Amino acid sequence: MNDLILNDKTIFQICINLNDDIEELKKSRKKLLDLNSDWSYFCIQSQEQFNQIMIEQFKYSNNEFENKIYNLFDSVPEVLLYGQKCRKAKDLDEREKVHEVCKLVSQTDIFRLAMIYKFGGLYFDLSSQLVIDIESSFSKYNCCLVRSDKEVRTSMLYAKKNNNIVKKILSSSIDKVSESKREGTKIMQMSLAGPTHWTNVILNEIKQEGLEENNAKVFWENELIGWEMMSTWKRELHTPSSKNPFKKINQHWLKDY
Repeated sequence: MNDLILNDKTIFQICINLNDDIEELKKSRKKLLDLNSDWSYFCIQSQEQFNQIMIEQFKYSNNEFENKIYNLFDSVPEVLLYGQKCRKAKDLDEREKVHEVCKLVSQTDIFRLAMIYKFGGLYFDLSSQLVIDIESSFSKYNCCLVRSDKEVRTSMLYAKKNNNIVKKILSSSIDKVSESKREGTKIMQMSLAGPTHWTNVILNEIKQEGLEENNAKVFWENELIGWEMMSTWKRELHTPSSKNPFKKINQHWLKDY
């Protein structure tokens, strides 16, 4: 990945152990890119690629804070608690498989923050739909997120490079992991760098005055036209494609545990 060239007009997505060979998804992605022809698109396709980017861009960075981001990412297997999905698994083997998925999800929570912090740009989940003109919707702000009545979503993030809001979310996760290691405790996935964590930092620590000071905008979901948290193809992401039947697919996350 030494030739990785990214900038603040890059759209990031992650497709590790998921099926993105879905016509509706591809059509939606094309609409977004057609609306934003000066933006590039970058999708992570494997855990090996994912890990390599974190090593090259953060572990070996000359920036101390970026090194701390890598240590946060690398610490997930050590500090992550076996959550409710693991406890409801039918046997030990399935419990461990679910925990591996939880670790991956937690690392993707950190990865999206890390990439947007270092490069700027836009991240959104494959399970969400976003068809907007990015410049007209977001560019007047330094950072944009979406929220529901209950939480700030981790599924969409736009920010300028080295954004203070994104740094605050990361710094808070770094502090939480340091405390966990010091006290020998574990952290739930949602609270490490997931929605519970983002919600607490944005709504309880930064608050509205801090958002205004940093020129940040938290959209209500129904306020952001062109955004859908749950796309119509979400379940298909966890179903193997007939065109690529041997690709590993994460089917655990949608189980009714």
